[in-house]
Amino acid sequence: MKTISENRAFGGVQGVYTHASTACACDMTFGLFLPAQAEEGPVPCCGSCPA
Repeated sequence: MKTISENRAFGGVQGVYTHASTACACDMTFGLFLPAQAEEGPVPCCGSCPA
């Protein structure tokens, strides 16, 4: 996995990353927002993931 960018926003960090996908046979890019609380420990996701 490769970090494309990481920028501070709304008290957290917005990151853009890329990885090689074997399923799609190409590089995939995704964004991830980590709130400030993530520096202290786990944080909940969007709410649609199982507990």
